[in-house]
Amino acid sequence: AVTASEPVQAALAFLPLYEEKLLLVAGRRSPLATAKGKLTEADLMTAGWVSYDDDMPLVRTYLKALYGTTDVPRAHTTVHDLRIVKDLLIRGVGISVLHDYICEDALTDGDLVSLGKTTAAPTNTLYLAWKRGALRHPRVVFARDHFLRAHTAER
Repeated sequence: AVTASEPVQAALAFLPLYEEKLLLVAGRRSPLATAKGKLTEADLMTAGWVSYDDDMPLVRTYLKALYGTTDVPRAHTTVHDLRIVKDLLIRGVGISVLHDYICEDALTDGDLVSLGKTTAAPTNTLYLAWKRGALRHPRVVFARDHFLRAHTAER
């Protein structure tokens, strides 16, 4: 399994697979695009947020890590797909927090602008987990090793 939290069950073995950064982003035409790195907490509380979930877990994690606040603004627009969130931002609809791998192409192309300090961006580790006894089966070993090789090759 691939999981976003470190497994705690003794029956599971795991290895870190991937570390993703959370980035605060907006479309290049957004009024906030020029405020890169200078946004205040008040700016963030009044921004038009786009999220994939009404509870805004990515925004909550980002704001807590970089601003020390547990106050989370309401989503202005909610869609249930991070790719659609990215597309809305490119079209100028609000700001959001996205995983780096979802928005890296748009950042490189200049369609999105990072509003925060990417060096201080919070990270989330993804883990590859398996039942400890499952490695007796060659197919499980093959699948685990394939995931790990593929991840190593991407680096």
